[in-house]
Amino acid sequence: MKIFHIVLIYFFQYLINLLLALAAMALISTEAAFAHGIAGNRYFPATSTIDDPAVADELSITSFRFNGVNVQSLERDSATSISGARLLSTNWAIGFDYEKSSTKQLGNTNLDARSNDVYLKGLLSRDDLNESLVSASLGYGYIHKDISGLGVSPHYSLLPSITFGKGFGNLGESWAWARPIAIVGAIAADVPLQRSANINSVSTGNQDFVNSQALNSNSIHWGFAVEYSTLFLTNRFKYGLLPDEEPLHQFVPLVEFAFDSSPAIKTTGTMNPGLSYVEQTWQLTGEAVIPLNQGQSKVTGFRVQLMFFLDDLIPTLFEKPLFIH
Repeated sequence: MKIFHIVLIYFFQYLINLLLALAAMALISTEAAFAHGIAGNRYFPATSTIDDPAVADELSITSFRFNGVNVQSLERDSATSISGARLLSTNWAIGFDYEKSSTKQLGNTNLDARSNDVYLKGLLSRDDLNESLVSASLGYGYIHKDISGLGVSPHYSLLPSITFGKGFGNLGESWAWARPIAIVGAIAADVPLQRSANINSVSTGNQDFVNSQALNSNSIHWGFAVEYSTLFLTNRFKYGLLPDEEPLHQFVPLVEFAFDSSPAIKTTGTMNPGLSYVEQTWQLTGEAVIPLNQGQSKVTGFRVQLMFFLDDLIPTLFEKPLFIH
């Protein structure tokens, strides 16, 4: 089992380095192919915590910074993550996520963590006329936590999830004002493969913090985002008809709600208003982070995500799925 995890770590490192190199190569590419996350007139941009409900060749980098407002709560000061996916066939993709984060708690108790996972994602449903997409994935991941140098055993888990998107561009004339609106949502479970974690020592002034980080229990990450397509304010789309061109090159204002639930702790959540801009080969999203149940209601953090559409950037390498020629 230990050899398998060592091999998995090297695989992550190799894949990350490979995709970073491909992204650098992509910056000099000018040829474009097809974009993703599209159903009919609707483009569903991925948010900083909710993946888009499509399968695609993608690479994204996300930065997250948060300063707490409640002296009783855990505060994640910063995190940086990178994720990527490669199409295996038209409706299936294999992907990875890597994140390095640092969390600080009053009392000089710090948590540094590295999380990795690989997953298989499939497109379950696509309806262009009704602007809907549904996808599901199953992943395997592990998290290594280090609490103020004490050390915590890695957390291994299965990661099933489902993601959906639904646009309202097909509403009748009496509801024409709502046509630009879309809903994107996701629910993801974290099912640990071991029920307890071993701590080398517990000599710390913040025992509750240590215990909560050491506990392995089932958890649910869930949320939804309300998105607004500015292209619906133009005459680009004709009601009831599929578009002549892809709905790209637009701003998408959005408000995201993200929650974490577990039997061990109370549900916590944030409201994240933001703005996304999508081009043919990339997408940039910025969001403020407002805690919903962690003390004062004020903006305390932000997330920024840059996503590349690899098949548009490097069509010679990503124009076709791996198993379709």
